[in-house]
Amino acid sequence: MSSQWDVHKFGGTSLASADHYRGVTEILRAAEGGRKAIVVSAMAKVTDTLIELVELARTRDDGYRHRLALLKERHAQAAEALLVDRPLQDFLKVLESDCSDIGEVLRGVYLSRTCSERTLELITGHGELWSAQLLDAHLRAEGIGSSYLDARTILTVDPGENTVSVDWARSQAQTNQWLAGLTSEWVVVTGFVASTPDGIPTTLKRNGSDFSASIFGKLLGARSITIWTDVDGVLSADPRLVPDAIVTPVMLTTHEGMIIERRQMSVDASADSIFRAFTGLGGKRGWLYLNWTWRIRGALDRLCGGVGMRRGRRDADNVRVGEALDFWRVEAIEPGQLMRLRAEMKVPGKAWLQFEVRPQEADARPVLTQTAFFAPKGLFGLAYWYLLYPIHGMIFGGMIRELAARAMTLDAQRPLRA
Repeated sequence: MSSQWDVHKFGGTSLASADHYRGVTEILRAAEGGRKAIVVSAMAKVTDTLIELVELARTRDDGYRHRLALLKERHAQAAEALLVDRPLQDFLKVLESDCSDIGEVLRGVYLSRTCSERTLELITGHGELWSAQLLDAHLRAEGIGSSYLDARTILTVDPGENTVSVDWARSQAQTNQWLAGLTSEWVVVTGFVASTPDGIPTTLKRNGSDFSASIFGKLLGARSITIWTDVDGVLSADPRLVPDAIVTPVMLTTHEGMIIERRQMSVDASADSIFRAFTGLGGKRGWLYLNWTWRIRGALDRLCGGVGMRRGRRDADNVRVGEALDFWRVEAIEPGQLMRLRAEMKVPGKAWLQFEVRPQEADARPVLTQTAFFAPKGLFGLAYWYLLYPIHGMIFGGMIRELAARAMTLDAQRPLRA
């Protein structure tokens, strides 16, 4: 058995339906490495629904019973599409028992018109329990050696009002004990949930599943952490121009201290037009998406003593290695294929932004790859990345959309050959 772990985290939108579970399985099959710890969120919108159930019960709205029945049916339908025979019956039995327990707890909330934080966290953690058990059962049904891990059995935290403090020593000891009895190469782990020092179920607070991936990466001594999520704008082509564009995952990986966020699109344009699109970024043309945020970042950089955006670019359409491009420096150019920029703005670490286009075989569309690299300096560098990641994700997602659109526009403007 391989000794090194790779952690893969899948968000709720990556697990929205039975087809999504099948897609996750294919992604994992294709991923390199041996031992895989797969940390999962609840199915899309399930946590929100569980919170809504509590609020409906607290306000004496009988609709909570119907909403709970719909939630159970959604998971049952996904299971019926993925599993058969004994695995299906085992999952449905767990689901029925859990929903019965939740119904009884909600009845108490309904009668008392109040809900403690402890009760809320007990209920809202069930989405991850169901999602992890369903994926584990599906992997085993596909012939993959997998195990299920309820994170509450090994992850101990001291919960605060808005955050938690991990008891690393206790959690590591419990992890080591669990590892000693593990026989499978893959394990599916519940994100978001944990236990208090008294063994009471709790959560890592809102959006805590990504935190779970980082925690288990540390506990397992993982060599990499990859966060997969379907987000707005990460499409196989620009939806304004290609109606059948499909969503593809963003890869957020931590490898040997370097955080790497990679986005890809197949674009209905020539490789040359895609190259011209990304080498034309910056200067008066701007960065194509939410330019005002780039200007604000430049202004803040100047206030901190940095170069800001005032340098612009030497030429509107051509770049050379070593020259300035706004608050970047052109570090590498591969004609027709790649441009890599090194950040010269003030950041707590080192950062690069790389664009690459590779022609596909035969008549397939070229693939545009946009990659952000960040080597954080200390804890402040890590905090900087994760605090700003929602904003960066929106900006970079929009930028690759606009690059695809510009490349297709450039392609359309090319003169026809005689």
